Amino acid sequence: MRISRSLTECNESSRQEAEAALAAKASCRFRPSQAIRQEVGTLNRKRTIYLAGDSTVQSYPAAESPRGGWGQYLIRFLGNDRHTEQRPENTSFENCMLYENSRVRVDNRAMAGRSVRTFLAEGRMQEILDAVQEGDLVLMQFGHNDANRAKQERFAEPEQFYELLRDRMVSPVRDRGGIPVLVTPIAMRVFSQDGKCEISFPEYRVQMLRLSEDEKLALVDLGKKTADLNTKVGQEACKSIYLWLPEGKYGFFPQGSSDDAHLKTQGALCYAHLAAEGLNETGLQRQLNV
Repeated sequence: MRISRSLTECNESSRQEAEAALAAKASCRFRPSQAIRQEVGTLNRKRTIYLAGDSTVQSYPAAESPRGGWGQYLIRFLGNDRHTEQRPENTSFENCMLYENSRVRVDNRAMAGRSVRTFLAEGRMQEILDAVQEGDLVLMQFGHNDANRAKQERFAEPEQFYELLRDRMVSPVRDRGGIPVLVTPIAMRVFSQDGKCEISFPEYRVQMLRLSEDEKLALVDLGKKTADLNTKVGQEACKSIYLWLPEGKYGFFPQGSSDDAHLKTQGALCYAHLAAEGLNETGLQRQLNV
């Protein structure tokens, strides 16, 4: 993978620091367990990577620019050739987008405001289960909305979060020959007094780490990766990653925005790069031949 590919599109004030951070991290490689190696196997057909998640992952229309989710840019770091974009045929949800190049497909089913509970309740996970084939990957990033006690339809205690992921997502994907991949929730732009970006929703991240260990699952620790990157970039400079917008510049955001949770295009590209890097560290990206 080329470490600087997405960073050329990041804000210039943070690009060099972010690139240095990613370059340093690129030297670290996680060796996939034998169980993961055996689970991937070898297939001749083009595989699909399904994305299940929330607003930080989902695809956004051009009319909502510059808001973006890392899922809509992941394809750019899974091969160097051109890709196509279209709506998947086998979905009833309007926000879903399918990205495809000569080697792999990325089918983004993520949707804003969804937790594990609501993603299941609305039938979004069932559509993935109906479509997944042997050897396909299903990346699952949740935690942001699961922690929201004010919205009980979304909320799950950390232990329940673990059980729902294991029983209603991970196990059914495996039963169909798919490969579940846990993705910890991205960091929000929240810094401690000593200048470090804090890992967001740590109690839910811990449950994902535990589930990965218990079930021998591949895991992309995107929460830690994004927090580490933000720390290197700095609290003020990483406004270029999040949805901080001036008033009157963007039609979809006439009042501007001071949003420390959601991403704009530059940030979505950076975080898509980190997600692809994480896949590479598990060994799964090499098995996909990208």
